[in-house]
Amino acid sequence: QSHAAAAPLPTEGAKVHNDEMFDWADLKYFLAVAQHGSTIAAGKALRVSQSTVHRRLSELERRLGHELVSRQPSGYRLTQFGEQLLPFAKKVGTAINDLEQFVTGIARSEAGVIRLTCPEPVIPRILPLIEVFHARHPTIRVEFVTSDRYLDLLKGEADVALRSGDTDDELIGRKIAESIWAVYASHAYIARYGKPERVEDLTRHRLIGLDEALSKHRASKWLSEVAPDALIAA
Repeated sequence: QSHAAAAPLPTEGAKVHNDEMFDWADLKYFLAVAQHGSTIAAGKALRVSQSTVHRRLSELERRLGHELVSRQPSGYRLTQFGEQLLPFAKKVGTAINDLEQFVTGIARSEAGVIRLTCPEPVIPRILPLIEVFHARHPTIRVEFVTSDRYLDLLKGEADVALRSGDTDDELIGRKIAESIWAVYASHAYIARYGKPERVEDLTRHRLIGLDEALSKHRASKWLSEVAPDALIAA
C-alpha cells in the first residue's frame, strides 16, 4: 500500500499574515482553479462569477504571501508553492465536506417521536420542561408512556426513562433529582396501633405494600429489607 506524502511548505521569505491568517472558504476557490484549470470553469463549478474567483484567489495569495497560480496561454497552472499547498487544501476540503454532511445528518435526525416513560404522578412536574424542549426542537414530539413498571429501553419499549434507582450498565444515566421517601399513617391508625419510632418498629405494623409492577423500585426493595416480616395488609 502506497502513501502520498506532502512536501513541507517553504517558509523563507514568506509573508504570512499570522494575525489574520486566511479565510478557510478561500481554499475552495484555489481547489476549483487547480481542478478545472481556469477561473471561468472554476466559477461555473462554484456557481459564482469569474471575478469572484479571481478576487478570492488573489486574497488567499496575499494572506499566504505566495503566488499560487500562474497565467499560461492554456489557462492557469499551479506554482511550486501551489503544488505544495494542494494536498493540504484537499485535506481541509474533505474535512469541511465531512463536517457539512455530519451537521446535515444531525439536522435531519432532529425529527420524529421520543417515547418517554415515567410514573404518572411525575408528568405534571415535568410538563413545563417539555414545553421548553418543544420550543427548542419543534420537529420532535414527546410521547408519554406512563407506567409504574420499569420498561426495557434495550428492547425499545421506550427511548428515555425517568426512574429511581441505579443505572443499568448498558444504559447511559444522569442524576436529575433527589427522590425522598417516607412512611405515612393516618391519625386514626396511630391512635389505634401506635406510632413507629424506629425503622425496626415497622415489622409490628400493618403496611400497604407496592404491587408487582413496582417490585424493582428502590423503595420496594428497601421495605423488604427493613421489614421482611411486616404484615402487608393491602
